[in-house]
Order: sequence, then C-alpha cells, then structure tokens
Amino acid sequence: YVKCKRQHLYLQKLGLTFHKFPMDRPSLLKRWLKATGRPHFYPAQWSSVCSVHFTDDCFDRSGGRVELRPDAVPTMSDSPSANL
Repeated sequence: YVKCKRQHLYLQKLGLTFHKFPMDRPSLLKRWLKATGRPHFYPAQWSSVCSVHFTDDCFDRSGGRVELRPDAVPTMSDSPSANL
C-alpha cells in the first residue's frame, strides 16, 4: 500500500487504476479489509487499492471502459508489477 500511495501519479501514467473500498457494502468491505493483512486498518473515505492487487478476472472489459466487477476482492499478491 505504501509504495502504491507514494507512486500514485506514476502508476496512473502506466494505465493502472485505483479502486475505493466498498464502504456501502459491509460484507464485501470485510473481505477487502481481511485481504489487506492489516488488522487495525480501517479505510478513510478516499482510501483505495491499486489495480495490481486484483487478478484479471476481477475486471469487466466488455464495455467501452474497464470496470472492477461488483464482487471483486483484492488479492494483495506480490506480482512483479506491484514493485514498480
């Protein structure tokens, strides 16, 4: 998370996207919070997760723009692109 936050503008230029925590969906929010691996973390209104923390199947690419699927949960895996 910290690295993504520091490099937010750089990552946007690479075509990566940022997704807000689903604050209005408590059960999904609980899954996102578990995925962060940070037991005492609670997201602020503008907190987000970088797209590198989601698998490709979490995105809907059928329309004119790429959107995160409503049931998507971040994986927080250490993919090579997460270390940009």
